[in-house]
Amino acid sequence: MQRELPSEGTVCFIVSTTGQGDTPDSMKEFWRSLLQRNLSHQWLEGVYYAVFGLGDSGYQKYNVVAKKLDKRLTDLGAKPIIGKGLGDEQHPSG
Repeated sequence: MQRELPSEGTVCFIVSTTGQGDTPDSMKEFWRSLLQRNLSHQWLEGVYYAVFGLGDSGYQKYNVVAKKLDKRLTDLGAKPIIGKGLGDEQHPSG
């Protein structure tokens, strides 16, 4: 997916945080590819995105994966279409 990302117009990411702030197994390869040092600050220019995190505020590293993904996408030149959403299992409405 990383290779195709710059050609996408709009992308929506829904991510969870596992354990004590860990990236889910299904996202690890993608995350490593986004951390490559050879990617420029304009690499995702023209890409618009939204990030929604699935988390639990009872944990110290609440939604850390969504927060890091949002920052990295911005660092690579992508523009958010809306502020990141942070779902919380502890919220009164579930």
